[in-house]
Amino acid sequence: MNSKLSASQYLELGMNRLFRHRYLIVVIFLLARYALHSTLGTWSEDFWEHSAVVRELMTNPWHPQHPQIPVSASHAFFSPYSLLVALFGLAFHLDSITALAVFGGFNFLLLSYGLIKFCRIYSSNNLGSGIAVYTLVLSLFLWGEHPWLFSGFYNIGIFNDILPYPSTFALGLSLLTLTLNHRSLTAPVLRYDAIIICTCSLVLIIHSLTAIFLLIGICCQQLSFHKITVLALFRLGVLLAASLLLSLCWPYFSMLQLIKVGGDAFHFSNGVMYLDVIARIWPTLMLSPVIVWQALKTKNRDLALMLIGLSVTFIFGYFSTKYSYGRTIAFELLVCNVLLAQVIVRLEQICSNTTIAKIFRTLWVLLISMIIVNWLGQSTSRILTVFNSIYLRRPVSSEIVYGDLNFLKKYTNQYDLIFADLDSSWIIPTIAGKVVGTDHPLAFVPDWYLRKWELMQFYSEEQNDAYRKKILEKYSPKFLLIKKSLGAIAVKIANEFADRSLYPRVFEDQKFVLIRLP
Repeated sequence: MNSKLSASQYLELGMNRLFRHRYLIVVIFLLARYALHSTLGTWSEDFWEHSAVVRELMTNPWHPQHPQIPVSASHAFFSPYSLLVALFGLAFHLDSITALAVFGGFNFLLLSYGLIKFCRIYSSNNLGSGIAVYTLVLSLFLWGEHPWLFSGFYNIGIFNDILPYPSTFALGLSLLTLTLNHRSLTAPVLRYDAIIICTCSLVLIIHSLTAIFLLIGICCQQLSFHKITVLALFRLGVLLAASLLLSLCWPYFSMLQLIKVGGDAFHFSNGVMYLDVIARIWPTLMLSPVIVWQALKTKNRDLALMLIGLSVTFIFGYFSTKYSYGRTIAFELLVCNVLLAQVIVRLEQICSNTTIAKIFRTLWVLLISMIIVNWLGQSTSRILTVFNSIYLRRPVSSEIVYGDLNFLKKYTNQYDLIFADLDSSWIIPTIAGKVVGTDHPLAFVPDWYLRKWELMQFYSEEQNDAYRKKILEKYSPKFLLIKKSLGAIAVKIANEFADRSLYPRVFEDQKFVLIRLP
């Protein structure tokens, strides 16, 4: 008998091997894609709030001040995650932007590992990676029009932007905790429950919305795994109560205050969770019969209960006008994607020894290969630029979004108050001083919206010189920053502060004017 394989058999063997490792291949590709994206410096939205928090914790790890505005208040992002990023930045002499960007890669690896471990609960080890890869792909692409651009929604449009966020770290930790809880229910070990209490409390502090998913998941696993007994309910009660009590011990901000009052600041901005819901998730709705059919299987009883619990939470958010609870729809979609992924993997099993299966595996490998080759072709120039910068020991980031503001480092200190427009004020605390107000809500600052409104009015053409002088007198900033791209209002404000004996211009270029105030 001839033991040598033909070329076609070698090719088929290679295709099968790549197909078996498709989850690893997709994860490595997405990680490489994120790594290159992180060198562009095109960060936006919440990234600047998180980076300001990390910067403040790098400066004062144990007794931080408010990271954005000069008030005696804490910040809801002073979490164990932010402290970990800050200590990492200090250890490796990185700035807050770079440290947070690096942690985006760590977060994705944690999420990827948590996802495959979670998926293996519902299958053998061999099939778990298949469920995980389809869950990941569905999460990226199974969307309708204008998917939500919020943390926790891992659509391909914002995937790279949200990886550094605490929500990604919290979700990865949550999936691992649910996996450990399932193991604890199968073979009870006291240390497992102790770890679960610690991780639940961490997720509560780091990202309370993800904690809703985690705690609902733990409850559903407990209720679906055993009959409802006094002992089972007692264990569940101890886990939940101990997790909450442990989270209350966090010294950087009050969890009670955040739960009772601080969280209200975020509800209005999350109202968009209830707008155009059908248009955003219609592909999932179209597949709902398949999802329900799969959820009714005995092995998926906990996932079915999770869907019910998360749906009730979503509906409660609408009728109570506590719109932040609407963010739980992200976790509903994740559970739906896990169920759909199970169906796809089951279809693969059924067709495993057919010609259709061979064609499918070949097409899968070819598609992934084409995507990777196409990305490499489009990114070659940027990749070479990055490696050249590393070789020459130059900064890697292009600083596209924030590079024009770097001059502030030369003329201002970290705790100088800079009066600037809202867009600039969102970035400034990361690279320069404090600001008067921010565009996003601040949980422990009752007058955050008044500050925002007065900033908007200051740069409004409807207001006069007297009003602007009054606002400056109220907040007593050390510097006034005028962004020339604001147009006529920028010219008007510059003319109002044209007396250089009173308002010396310490810096001016084609985009900004920085004025020192008396």
